[in-house]
Amino acid sequence: MDVGYLVESKRFAGVAKVAQVNPQDRSVMVSFFESPAQPHASVTRYLSTELKPAKLYAEQVVYCFHPEHQRWQRGRYIGEVPHQQHLVMIRGGERLLVTLADIYVLRHHNTWIDALGFLAEQANDAPFFYHLRAPFLQAYLAQQSIYQSIAAIPSSSVALEAHQLAVVRRVLHDPIPKYVLADEVGLGKTIEAGFLIREWVLEHQHHSRILVVVPPSLLGQWQAELDYRFHLDGIVSLEPEPYGVWLITPAQLGASVLAWQPNIVVIDEAHQLAPLAWATVTAMYTTLAQLCHGATGVL
Repeated sequence: MDVGYLVESKRFAGVAKVAQVNPQDRSVMVSFFESPAQPHASVTRYLSTELKPAKLYAEQVVYCFHPEHQRWQRGRYIGEVPHQQHLVMIRGGERLLVTLADIYVLRHHNTWIDALGFLAEQANDAPFFYHLRAPFLQAYLAQQSIYQSIAAIPSSSVALEAHQLAVVRRVLHDPIPKYVLADEVGLGKTIEAGFLIREWVLEHQHHSRILVVVPPSLLGQWQAELDYRFHLDGIVSLEPEPYGVWLITPAQLGASVLAWQPNIVVIDEAHQLAPLAWATVTAMYTTLAQLCHGATGVL
């Protein structure tokens, strides 16, 4: 790992650049590209074992300092070429051959970037596609306003009805999201639950542990719905994983489920489990009650 390399890590979001390597303690100093005015910001030390080479993708937006023009240029990464060089396409169709050390990637932001830092260095995008970008941006902002920034809605393959949107909004805006969804048959309770599950996964990511308790006959249907309608394939499992969505039947309620400590519990056909409270053996009901009391959200 040499100075100038682009790296990623679970310790930070986005891509950083190696600024210094200390072989004695195997530490690496990395910096972040905030803007052309701050190309080496937020210098931080990490262990080399915490870093891995970042992958650049075709057409990815990158920034380079143009040696001839002596200013920063915004370009599109084309790919690696012989002699450890990389091809970048910049404004006007000009092709620029650079080394990896010459390429910078904008730091991942959860807030607005420093637009003035780009404008001052004339490293902003060309206005050539403005007439295409502007309507898209306006439509996107209007869409986000309607959805109230609920990311699960535009990222799922489901046409949401007005009453379902009202339910999703209400649950997500409640600081104690523990609800009984009791719409009539066919009005989409499973769809509402699916949107909420996806939103919780998007929000908590690797910290999400969502337990879905369903009758055995509906196990396959739930898995298919979450996989194909809500695009959660890969994190929906019939076995406990460190995070994700765990589908179980009521018969599986026990110590192993309690030990998993789900932060969200979803119970389908909950009315079928109500008689467990008066059963001769109440261990299953006790487990379910403990799960619901300990969870942040319950449906």
